[in-house]
Amino acid sequence: MKYSVKFLIRLCVLWATVFIALDLGIIRVPSVVASDNTSLKVGEADDALQRAFMAVSEAENAGANVSSLLVQLEEAGQILVEAKLAYNNANFNEATGAADECSVLASSVINQASTLESSALISTRVLLWQMIAFAAVGGFVFAIVLLMIWVRFRKHYVKNLNSKKPRVEFDAEA
Repeated sequence: MKYSVKFLIRLCVLWATVFIALDLGIIRVPSVVASDNTSLKVGEADDALQRAFMAVSEAENAGANVSSLLVQLEEAGQILVEAKLAYNNANFNEATGAADECSVLASSVINQASTLESSALISTRVLLWQMIAFAAVGGFVFAIVLLMIWVRFRKHYVKNLNSKKPRVEFDAEA
């Protein structure tokens, strides 16, 4: 089977055209495995960002200062948007990298929010016990001062009462 030179040239030109078209992105070959893996990674990053948001919300409700975490959440959200845009443009490597970066940042935010929440709860508990202790001491001091005042006025009242002569009137007609 001899091929003609024309046929071989046409075959080479056809293969070169196909490779150039693939390289330029004119022809897109669906990469099912890559897109599924990337879709999974982007979905995990989205879930991680939602968990981070909930953790920051819980830390804020506990009384923690979460302003630095909000900046990190915004940054993670921007990275997730970049990952989704890259995925929609079929740039799976960039989407996977951005999704991984978003997941790492969200995990960091979750850990920091948990630490801030626990420290806020501990400080709130300490403040509660301090208030209870001060209220107990204040109540005790108030009771002692009130008792001292009562004893002093009682002595004065009894002394004044004893110094007065009682007047007893008899009804002569009875």
